[in-house]
Order: sequence, then C-alpha cells, then structure tokens
Amino acid sequence: MEIVTAATDAAMALTERKRAQSRRSTARYRGTANGQEKIVAYEAKRTTRVQRMMYRRARRLSIEYRAQDLKDKAHSVARRKGKHGERCTVTTAAVLAKLRPLVCEISGIRLELTQRPAFSRNPFSPSLDRIDRRGFHTDDNTRITSTLANTAMSEWGVEYLEETAFHILCMRVPSHLRDALMAWRNYQTTFGVSGVESTAAIGSLGDVRQRVTK
Repeated sequence: MEIVTAATDAAMALTERKRAQSRRSTARYRGTANGQEKIVAYEAKRTTRVQRMMYRRARRLSIEYRAQDLKDKAHSVARRKGKHGERCTVTTAAVLAKLRPLVCEISGIRLELTQRPAFSRNPFSPSLDRIDRRGFHTDDNTRITSTLANTAMSEWGVEYLEETAFHILCMRVPSHLRDALMAWRNYQTTFGVSGVESTAAIGSLGDVRQRVTK
C-alpha cells in the first residue's frame, strides 16, 4: 500500500513539474516579438468570431429570417414525405405577410422571436400550421400559430384544442362563472355559431344562461 502511495505521489509531482515548465515556456514565448504578434492575431480572430456570432444571433431575431426559416422547414417536411405525395408551394413572401403581425391566428396570443432559456423551443415562437391537416403546405392552406398551439393540435385539429382549453378554463374559475361558461358553450354547440358570434348575438354570458335554461 505504501509503495502504491509513493508511486502516486511521484507521478503527481512529475505532472506538476511538467505543468510548471509549460507555464514558464509559454510566459517566455509571450514575451518575444513573435509571441506578441501571435497574441494580437489571436485576439483579432477572437473578436471577429464574437462579432460574427452576435450578427448571426441578431439576424435570427429578425422577422425576415424567421419567415425564411418557416418556409424552409415546410419544404423540408414535404421532401421527407415526398414518397407519400406531399407537395409544398409555400413562398417566403406569403409567410412574411402572415408573420408580420406576430399574433397567433388560433389563440390571438403575442408571438415571440426570442428564445426562452428554460426551454429548447419557445412555446410562443411562430410556427407554420396547415389549416386542413389533409391538405398540402400551400399559401392558402397555412396560417401562423404559436409552437405550443401547433404541437397541441397535431393531427387532431383546432376543435379538440378548443374543447380541452375550455375545460381547463372551467376548472380554474369560480363555480358561478363555470355555470355561465357551460351555458355559453351549450348555446354555441346547439346553434352552431362561433364564440364571438354567440356572445355578440345575445349580449352577455348572463343572457346566454337564461336563453339556454328556458
């Protein structure tokens, strides 16, 4: 055991001497004219790399870059599904026109071009979604949504997302508001109108409840 310990100490001492020698050699080299020139050249390259990184980061935050990125992703998906007859005719100009308001067309929530440190993908970043899930990626069949909404809809569509979001809301409001919301939902389902149309037609949630319960 003592032999092993002594050998370990000797090896560590040798490693430390080599490190010290390397540090002294580096310090002597940096003191020479050639060493100073290389240090200046290295710092210049490092500054250039940092500037390029900052430029690329700022470019990613531009709305034009994000529109081009969404178009490229749509075409990439079409190429992967090419054997199934998938086609993509989305143009950057059309995507850019839809993206400029930076509003999700499903939820109305404000979209973000920045990255949230806690997530690999920002849930409120823009995403290109097909209106008809059975159709192709075309200018008429696409809309801008949040990444969260697009992922939640997946293959099922907006109807199931609305139903889930409605019940999540009902679980988090007081009971008297829950009853009014359920009555409003029943009215909407019974008469086949959208939420905005039904609210405008009858004025308030209280009126909805009275009309449905009659």
